This record gives sequence, C-alpha cells and structure tokens, in this order.
Amino acid sequence: MRRGRGAPAGHAIDPNAWMVTFGDLVTLLLTFFVLLLTMSSMDAQKARQVARSAGGTVMAAITGSVMENKELISSHFSALDDFREILSRKLYSADRELVDREEYKVRMRDKKTSGAPTGFVLGVEGRGLEGEEGNEVVVEVTPAGLRVELPESIAFVPGSAELTATSARLLDDILDALGQTARRYHLEAIVAGHTDDRPAGGALYPSNWELSCARASAIAFRLSAEGRVPPTLVAAAGYGGERPVADNSSAEGRARNRRVEILLRVSPSSALEDKSQLTVDYKALEPAAPTEMIEVEAPKNLMGLPAEAPPSK
Repeated sequence: MRRGRGAPAGHAIDPNAWMVTFGDLVTLLLTFFVLLLTMSSMDAQKARQVARSAGGTVMAAITGSVMENKELISSHFSALDDFREILSRKLYSADRELVDREEYKVRMRDKKTSGAPTGFVLGVEGRGLEGEEGNEVVVEVTPAGLRVELPESIAFVPGSAELTATSARLLDDILDALGQTARRYHLEAIVAGHTDDRPAGGALYPSNWELSCARASAIAFRLSAEGRVPPTLVAAAGYGGERPVADNSSAEGRARNRRVEILLRVSPSSALEDKSQLTVDYKALEPAAPTEMIEVEAPKNLMGLPAEAPPSK
C-alpha cells in the first residue's frame, strides 16, 4: 500500500477524518436552532409574570420615592404658610395694616413662578437704604427646602459683616419667625454667604471667601444665640463669588449676588430617625409568583434523546 507523503511508517491518514469535525459543527448548529425555537414558543403569560415579578420591587421603590418627594414639597409649603403667618403677626397690626416701625417699613407681595405662587417678597424701606430696587427679602419654596434671601443692601454695611441699623430690628422679626417655623417642623437651618466677583481688598476681610463666611456666621450666630434654632441644627458656609445668581457685568447683577441665604430643610438625622420607625411590609415587595418557573425543554441530540452530561474523568 502506498503511504501518504510525510506520514510515518505504519500510520495511514484516514480520508474521512474531517467528518468528525463537521459532525460536531452540525450538532452545535442544531442545538442553537432548537434553543431559538424554544425561546420563540415560550409561554407569553409566564414571561409576563416573571417580568412583573422582577420589576415589581423596582417600581415599588420608585413609587415610594416619588410619593416621599411629594410629601416633602407639601411640608415645605406648609412651613411657608406658617412662616408667613407668624411674620405677618409681627409686621401687621390688629386691623391688618402694615406696621411702620421707626427703623423700617415693609410691603409684602406674592412671588409667583410660572403663574403659580411659590413664596412672597418683602419690599423694605428704611434709613440708609438707597431707593427701593434690590431692597427685597425673598422667601420661596425650593426642592431643597424653604429659602430666605437677604440682600447686602438690607442686611450689612458694604464690605463688612456688621449689621446695619435697619437690618437689626428687621432680622429679629424674620429670625423669630424662622425659629418658630423650624421648631414646629423639626427643620435645620443652613446659612450661606455670597459675594460678587470683585475683590474684597479690606484689611479685616482680604478675600471674598472670608467676607462671605463672616456674614454667614453673623446670621447663624444671631439665629442660634437666643434659642431660635438649636445650635446643633445650624450651620454656616461661605461661597465667595463662586455661585452667582446674576451677571456680574452690571451693578444690578453684582447687587443681587451680594446676599445671604437661609435654607430651612429637613435634617438628614431626623429623616433617618423617622424612617427607622416605619413598619416595612416586606411581603408586598416579594415577587408576585416566586414558585412559578418558566419551563424550557432541554435541547436534544441528533438521535432525538435528551443530551447527557459528559462523563466525569
């Protein structure tokens, strides 16, 4: 018998050896198409049940978060209404006429966003205040909480953290009302100081960072010193000119940026305490039908029999 070229003596090459590899390939292709057929004929009802079981927990978490945010916004508006009522009792007389104090007088009007009332504005007139534009205390509800904005023109001597004669009495009225509201709703107060982008350049406050921190600290101290808000629930921060709300290229814009903001919000610690007291119904979070499984027929080999596991070595 003629030996193949290059084959060792006594070992002939089998011309049909390629059929082994071809048979393996055909088997894999057949298994693949059987799997596709099985998936296409899957029970749609059971597939939907599994999808609902997997998505039920996620939807419960999303729905709970949305409802919690709605309740939080609702509580912010309740705090706004109470704050306005408490402040009005200080600013209005018994016959609902605005009180003209010696230091200042105010005019209150609603603040609307997209046609909906979101707060109110106090237009302030007093000694040392130039004109009326910009001399406004803005109170409004935001997603973060109840925000009170005090402009520099009302609260502070320019370039200083010293309160003006006009602001001392007005701040007492505002902070008294804020303190009562914070205690009633268990809120914390975050005081933030802001400046424009012009360098401070003073000997006492050489930078805007120091000036903004000093102003925020002055308001925070006044807010907590007389027990209006517990000191553990008061914080002060200074941002310099890094968070403007208007364009610094104009005098009006710079005046708007020189401000102190007081934010009343739910304390994270109190929120955690409230959540720890909730009773969670874990049964409602379980899959709808955890015992129901999708039955998938096992793929068969070329002989029509179930595929057997390979023997262990």
